[in-house]
Amino acid sequence: EGLALLQVLRLHHNHLTSVNGLEPLQQLQVLDLNNNDLTSIAELRRCTGLTELDVSCNALSELDDISSLNRLATLSLRGNLLKLLDYLPACLPASLRKLDLAQNSIGEVSELQNLRSLHSLEHVDVSDNVFAATSLHNGFSYRPLTVAFVPALQTLDGEPVTREERRCADQLFHGDARRNLALLEVGQEAGLLRFLMDQCPANHGAAPTTVARLARPTLPVSDVGPLPTAAQFAKLEEQVKEMLRYVKQYVKTEARKRERAARGLQAWVL
Repeated sequence: EGLALLQVLRLHHNHLTSVNGLEPLQQLQVLDLNNNDLTSIAELRRCTGLTELDVSCNALSELDDISSLNRLATLSLRGNLLKLLDYLPACLPASLRKLDLAQNSIGEVSELQNLRSLHSLEHVDVSDNVFAATSLHNGFSYRPLTVAFVPALQTLDGEPVTREERRCADQLFHGDARRNLALLEVGQEAGLLRFLMDQCPANHGAAPTTVARLARPTLPVSDVGPLPTAAQFAKLEEQVKEMLRYVKQYVKTEARKRERAARGLQAWVL
């Protein structure tokens, strides 16, 4: 009976692979499942009282439909395996105000257009994705483009949206708007990159901290060799994540061995 009144539940760092059986917790508002082994969160769609959900650092390669969570205001998907965002409009509730997609494997900047249906979004983090490295390498900022898709945005990647970024966002798809919007279609990535390089240079109107990050001295390209393409970067990132998953599984296995050995020694001593 006491559990039925539970409002906050934190189950992080528990190696969970599923989260069924939470439906009776009708008063549950905050659920923290970060750093587990989840590949699906479909079981949560009946937890309609949730206002905050953290499933960061799991193994989600796509998002299940949780649009029934119509009170959800904060969602963290940081540190998963997401590559595409085309399912977001159908899967997420319109109530969402804060969305963290950082440290995933999103490869194309055009994927940001899938945020357009989330009209209540005020805070978004998409840093440390493949397209972010591509934008920096090609000398443009994806910030005005994101603001153009999410006009209510207040902060992006933890930095306030500037007045100049809003002005640039307002101009992006004006004028020859139909031609510019066509650049968001599949197969138009090269044209979109050229368009953004022209319209959104990396240090133009960026938040002060963002400019400082971009201005940090780096090694000359001749010293580090040619920079990887977006596809190569995505493949490398996937390999690193696979290695980390292996290390995590290895550590888990070794911990279980030590635990069994300790129990055996204790039984022998007793």
